[in-house]
Amino acid sequence: MKVILFDLGDTLEHNGVLLPGAVETLTAISQLRDADQQPPGMGLVSDFEMPATSAEIPSIRLKYMTILENL
Repeated sequence: MKVILFDLGDTLEHNGVLLPGAVETLTAISQLRDADQQPPGMGLVSDFEMPATSAEIPSIRLKYMTILENL
């Protein structure tokens, strides 16, 4: 397993609050290792806010990072 992707809303959190088991799940996944003893990469995929242009991507990314930091 190389990469595990998560959706933001209602997968890890709901209305700015971590869902039960979210921390434990992320901790368990971070401890997994492949045949080469490498941990999986984890990434966030979300359609929480879709950009109208590519110029909007940096500000949307900042919003996502702020949500994650606040959790």
